[in-house]
Parts: sequence; C-alpha cells; structure tokens
Amino acid sequence: MQPRPRRHPARPVHLRPRPADLHRRRQRPSGTPPTRADVEDALADLHRLSLIDIDGDAVRVHPLVQRAAGETLELRGREATIRIAAYAMHDLWPGEDDPGSALFIANVERLLANTQGSLFADERASTVLFDAVRRIGTVRPVADAVAYAERFAAACETHLGADHTDTLDALAWAGYWHGESDRPEVAIPIGERVLEARLRVLGADHASTFTVRSNIAHWRQRSGDAARAAADFASLADDAARVFGADAERTLKARTDHAAALRVAGEVDAAFAAYRAALPDLDRVLGPDHVDARRARTALADLLPDSGDALAEEG
Repeated sequence: MQPRPRRHPARPVHLRPRPADLHRRRQRPSGTPPTRADVEDALADLHRLSLIDIDGDAVRVHPLVQRAAGETLELRGREATIRIAAYAMHDLWPGEDDPGSALFIANVERLLANTQGSLFADERASTVLFDAVRRIGTVRPVADAVAYAERFAAACETHLGADHTDTLDALAWAGYWHGESDRPEVAIPIGERVLEARLRVLGADHASTFTVRSNIAHWRQRSGDAARAAADFASLADDAARVFGADAERTLKARTDHAAALRVAGEVDAAFAAYRAALPDLDRVLGPDHVDARRARTALADLLPDSGDALAEEG
C-alpha cells in the first residue's frame, strides 16, 4: 500500500479552486468561489484544532488524521477531492531545480494509489500524472521511477484501454526509466509493444512513432547490438528526411546517432564518413556551437588516426 505523505504542498491552496463545486463546502452565495482569504481561514481553523501543522510552503498532516478524514468521504466526495488536488498541483508544479518537486511527486503517487477513475475522466489521464513520471527519476532512485511508471501505465490501460495514446505514452516512460536503470533488455520489448500500437493507431509518419523508434535503437546499442542499432538509425534518418525534411533537427540527430552506433560497432571508416557527411549540415542548420555539432567534430578528431582507409579512398 502506498504510504501517506506526511507533508503536502501548501501553495495550491492559493489558487482559484477547480472544479467550481469546491465552494459548496463553505456557506457562500451560490456561484461564488472561495477566496484566498477563505482558504487561509480554513487552514488556520484546522491548525487551531491541531489537525494540521504549517511548515513554510507545506502542510503537515499526521497519517491518522489523513485516514480519519478520508474515511468520512463517500466515493464521490473522495474522487472529487482527488481531482481537485490534481488540478491544483499541476497548476503550481515546481520548476526543474525546485527541491519541492519530490514532495509534489509523493502526493501524486498517493492520488494514483487512491483514485477509482477520477484521474482518468474525460477520456484522458490527468496531466499531473505525466508531470510526476517525467521528473521522478531525477529526484528519486530510478527504481522508484520504474515502479511509478509501471503503475501509471497499468492504470491507464485499466481506465482508458490498451491503445489509448496516454497508455502508450505512460508505457513509453516505463521503457525510458528501465533504460535509464541499465536494463535495456527490459526496455526493448516495452518499446516494441509501444511501436506496434503507434504504427497501428497513429501511423508510421507520426512524430511519436519516430520517437519510440529512436528509443529502441538507443536501447539496442546499450544492450550490445550496435550493428542493428546502426541499421535502425540509418533507416530512421532516411524516413525522417522524407517526412520532416533533410534539415529537420530530428533528421540530423538520427544521422549523428547512426554515426555513433557505427563507431560502437567497430565500423571506424563508416563512422568517420558518416560524421564528416553530417558535420557541414549540423554547422549550417544548428550552428557550430550546438552540442551535436561539437560532438560530431570531437568524434571526427578522435577517429582520424584510425580512419586511414576512408581517407585513402577519398584521395
């Protein structure tokens, strides 16, 4: 069972409430939502009753109080509360370097563990669930990210169906975090499942289909199958040039990934030729200071002493 976080972000209480029926909890004229002052008064009342502690931007609630409060709600009220909290946390989701993101993620995990479907209303997953899956592996162990992504994907499949785009996106994140945990052998079949569905539902030329193809190729390279990864990247570069154009950043990235995979596979001359062919386009389109251009230039310098065959053929 998912543990109850002891601390909850206080900042969301400063928002205009969503959904609008939150105002029914207080005696106000019909149609008038609560103000910030109303919410702060409510928190002060709870504090006076020793039901919460306020700690800076966080509200501390003892797990026993959380349980007692939750048990007073019927299913409909519980689901409405979960949905309101999800809206609020998404609106105030912390920035990339904000240490408060770990607290937000812990509370999102609790929402996911308790929802009976309100986080998947309107035929889509709540945005805050994606906020959490994108960040969790940067502030918590990657194993936690894998576990959350798998629970998220399973919930999407239950409430939305196996072929829903949110289910496929959640599965793609599960594959991503498996890859980041050095388990490409697990990530590859997940990616292949996502790819099969995206080909069927979205088509071969959809951007999301290209993304999962690229991920699978990277995982194959990490798993030791660099030759197949190089072939995958070559095919990806050709298809991206057809769909997005030869100068599209996605196309240029596939070309440099192809060169890198050739290098890992031991195809030094082919890697040197691929990098040298790509570099003028990288400089022209992205600029010589772009990270991909700099990496290509560094790779060329590293490969030069071993690329005699390629230079001899051109001479």
